[in-house]
Amino acid sequence: MSAAATLATLLGSHLNAVPSFGKSQSANAEDEAESQPVRPAAVLVPVLPRGNDVTLLFTQRAPDLAYHASQVSFPGGQVETTDTDYITTALRELREEIGIESHFVNIAGALNTYQTGTGFQVVPIVGVIDDGYRLRVDPSEVQAIFEIPLSYLLDASRYERRPWIDQGVTRHFHAIEFPPYLIWGATAAMLVDLRRRVTETNGNFEKIASMYKEKLRFPEK
Repeated sequence: MSAAATLATLLGSHLNAVPSFGKSQSANAEDEAESQPVRPAAVLVPVLPRGNDVTLLFTQRAPDLAYHASQVSFPGGQVETTDTDYITTALRELREEIGIESHFVNIAGALNTYQTGTGFQVVPIVGVIDDGYRLRVDPSEVQAIFEIPLSYLLDASRYERRPWIDQGVTRHFHAIEFPPYLIWGATAAMLVDLRRRVTETNGNFEKIASMYKEKLRFPEK
């Protein structure tokens, strides 16, 4: 078993099973816009073994996209009629946006489904990426790619709840900064869910890191 496959198994014990179409009811606690049509979508949360650490890969969306332009996100998008399940959607978007082929991805499971204020009901699917992939960025969808260490994302002190006013109503969203990037909204809420699952199950990050180092041999880049 590869290091990525082993890590996927470890993470999978903290995750949901990937829901079937029509069974992905939102469980997020964020404030949601009212009376929005629900459009099913999926994202791939790419987890990368790096030495004795683990990182998550993020994209910054292109500035001229119709939805969530220039925001930090995971590769993903709306379900298409040819998609057979949410995993198919997430893997297709991963390939289209940044060129990682599906055979490099070890599916670990899913985080809680998140409904955005723009009407998308998003299933976040966690996948650990095997070594050997090549990035091929579609500039019409992605303007930047970057990674953040898992240790950084598991630090609860880095997260904030920020207010914003929508038609006179004060709402709140999760946010975390990784200069020069600000991660907020749906993507930040997914990270909060991931952090809660990992840290509340295993204690502090040092214990988690120790477990990974004892059970995995990550390839050096």
